[in-house]
Amino acid sequence: MGDEFDFEATVEHIENPRDEDETHEMETKNERYAEVIGGQGQDFEDGMYDIFETLTAYAETIEGHEDRFLPDVLGD
Repeated sequence: MGDEFDFEATVEHIENPRDEDETHEMETKNERYAEVIGGQGQDFEDGMYDIFETLTAYAETIEGHEDRFLPDVLGD
């Protein structure tokens, strides 16, 4: 997805610091939350597309104020 939006991206596995089974399928109950948001929902992939589209649309603004976003991380 990063390539599609012309972002340089890498995926790196980070060991889970907690002592739990990483293969466990966590089931969440979110009926009350679904009621609050009126049944709106989005899967992970669509959400990531929305984020990348927003970052791309506001790239100049973000770059122009990069000292305010994660100081000392974005750097040169």
